[in-house]
Amino acid sequence: QFSQDEKEFGESEESQDSQDSQDSEDLEEAGNVEVNFEEIPAYAHLPPLDPWRKVRRELIKAVNLSRQEEAVGLETVYIDWLATEGCHDYTKLVLEDEEDEDQLLKMLSDSKAVGEMKVCTALTLLEEDVSEPKHLVEPFLDAHGLLMELNREMILDEGNTHVGIGLGVRDMRLCLVYAFSSKKVEVTAIQKAEACIEVKGEVTASEFGVYVGRLVDSSMKEIAIVGPSEMSYEPDSKEFTIKIPTNTEIEYDDEGYGKNFLEVYIRANPDTIPYGKSSDSKVSIKHVELAERRRLEHYPDPRHQYEEAKLEERKALLEEQKRNYEEDLKKKEEEEAAKRQETREQQRRELMEQEKLRKVENEVPQSANTSHRQKDSSVEQQPSAPKSPEQESQQQSDDSLKSESEEEEVFYGNQKQDLIDSILQNQEIQRSLKQENQEMEKRIVAIRKNLGNIQDKSSEDSMTMHKYLNTLANVHQVKQKMNELTETYENWAQVYQENIKEKQERCNEIQQYLKDFKKEVAKQAEYSRTGKPIPQRVVDSWEESESQRESELQQVRINNITLKSKLVKLENEGKTKEELAEGLHLIDYEQLKIEKQTLNDKIEERNEELHKLRKKIETTVQMLTHTKEKLKFITAEKKVLKERRDKKAKKLETGRNQLNTLK
Repeated sequence: QFSQDEKEFGESEESQDSQDSQDSEDLEEAGNVEVNFEEIPAYAHLPPLDPWRKVRRELIKAVNLSRQEEAVGLETVYIDWLATEGCHDYTKLVLEDEEDEDQLLKMLSDSKAVGEMKVCTALTLLEEDVSEPKHLVEPFLDAHGLLMELNREMILDEGNTHVGIGLGVRDMRLCLVYAFSSKKVEVTAIQKAEACIEVKGEVTASEFGVYVGRLVDSSMKEIAIVGPSEMSYEPDSKEFTIKIPTNTEIEYDDEGYGKNFLEVYIRANPDTIPYGKSSDSKVSIKHVELAERRRLEHYPDPRHQYEEAKLEERKALLEEQKRNYEEDLKKKEEEEAAKRQETREQQRRELMEQEKLRKVENEVPQSANTSHRQKDSSVEQQPSAPKSPEQESQQQSDDSLKSESEEEEVFYGNQKQDLIDSILQNQEIQRSLKQENQEMEKRIVAIRKNLGNIQDKSSEDSMTMHKYLNTLANVHQVKQKMNELTETYENWAQVYQENIKEKQERCNEIQQYLKDFKKEVAKQAEYSRTGKPIPQRVVDSWEESESQRESELQQVRINNITLKSKLVKLENEGKTKEELAEGLHLIDYEQLKIEKQTLNDKIEERNEELHKLRKKIETTVQMLTHTKEKLKFITAEKKVLKERRDKKAKKLETGRNQLNTLK
């Protein structure tokens, strides 16, 4: 009976495992459900769907999940769609080994994305050639894990609110690019309403409020603009709604992008902004800050919502099927358990009855047994004597008792044999589990040794990596200083330009006053001989000749200033050459050129070595990630096997106790 129970338990466990694997396959199939929107008339006017939408959806979930797990209180990060376009184009350069950060910044600028970007890139290898994006979710999530290892501080920066996600695959290689930025506005919905474009969003910075909404074309030419009078704002939820009156439809280009752009401008002190109140003043974008720019597209895409609804419906159906299966399986197990319990109760009753018979036999007097034996021997010695009816009945009772005792011995012998077989079988299973456990422990030891080797190899490259990080830090400091100096010089230039503009306006006013004064004097002037007033045409000719002389004089002064500057520059160059000529000769210049070329070659070699080391680090981190996952899987498998072993040992102990009880 124990062997039968164990067999049924194993069969139910195997069926449960097969059902779990089937459920996981069904859920994966549900996630890859494709809907043919071309056959749905309501979506016929929309462009083709982005094939990377599902991968990008899982990556933004992974980014927010990583931020929530690593730190508490971090804000949700949204997708920056214009930055995503630039990052997507940049992945093509990375996959062609033409990685250049300046080129990326140029692409982001060409995409018209708003805000300062912080970029990180991951380049990994694929284990197999995969062409369809829907099968690349797991590899891209692995690349996200690599970026978390290399750029943890950037991804977990509390100032990040938006991220552009670039995806690319080529020649068994995979590229993932993140471009993080900080913005004060997130647009959550764009829809075409009656005679207007309705925009909904949320302000992420409480000290600012939305002030201007504007539609522009690809050349940044204004199509429509509205102010606070066409807006509504909820201070508690920080949500806003903009209605831009226009007959412009939401149009798409050949690549599936929106032709026009939406711009949202903000300003400080949102409490003073008159939302929903009509005003005659003209709306302008001066003295306000551009917070967000994105393409004018249906957002969120209704097809994405349709896909998600279908996915949720499919998942709910699978969950219901799984729940029904589990309920049926539970009922079946309960019925089987009830049958086993009933069988055991019946066996227990039979054993009780046999025990009662055994007690009755033991109560028979020993003398009666002796007399029976003597009678039997006397009967055997006198075979020819006839038997009485009492003797025949006694003989029949003895035969029945003897047959019952033989049946008892056969039953107990079979019961004992079954228990012995079950014990041997469980011992064999225990030995196999111990052997598997030893093999797993050996594999874990080997994996730990490999991890140790990887750490040793990485320690060899630590010095180079340290130098590389120091160089990057120095470059970052230099860039920061350069940006500060540029900003300072721009401020100075702006101040100087304002001063020049003021002085120019003052000069123009004085010149105009002088001209007016001369004109008044000329009107009152007379000829000294005749006393007649001077004609107006003569005055006009004098004014024209005077203006020509002034323009010529101004041009000559400008040329004089230019020539003086050139003279000073040439004099400085001559002095510099004279100073260098005292200590250097032509051969020295040639030697300096040779040294410069040598140093440039060394710099190129170091850059190549640096590039190789970066690739090596990426590969090592990827191997380490896969090894950690494998170790985690083996540990879980070991735990399951250990639980099974404990169950078998417990069942074996129960069988032994029952065997001892029966003995």
